[in-house]
Amino acid sequence: MRAAPRAGLSAPARTVIAHAAYLTVVGLAFLLAPERVAWLLDVTGEPYLVRVIGLLTLCFAAYYAQFARHEDRPLIGASVPVRFCLAAAFVLLVMADLAPMPLLAFALVDVVGAAATALALRGRPTVGPLPAH
Repeated sequence: MRAAPRAGLSAPARTVIAHAAYLTVVGLAFLLAPERVAWLLDVTGEPYLVRVIGLLTLCFAAYYAQFARHEDRPLIGASVPVRFCLAAAFVLLVMADLAPMPLLAFALVDVVGAAATALALRGRPTVGPLPAH
């Protein structure tokens, strides 16, 4: 059963809130379980570096949540090509043997999320209009 949409948020903003939630989970995993994350990603390195990545990811999650909550259409729209480019960069890193294959899972999540936001931006508002900036 589908959960009811948050009152007042447009469909594009809800996709970005979902992305912020995903980034929060990833950031917390990197921060709280760096050795496990490094093992899952088949990378070696200092746990503090994985924790730093987790903290940066949590910062991005906070930014995404804020511009979604404020229905900032330019930033919601800008998130689409940025997430597609990030996914492409992950794929290129794996293809060049500069990153492990599990990184492709992150690329897939970014592609799906960016596509959902792009489609939501093309549709008509379902809850409320996005303000013009």
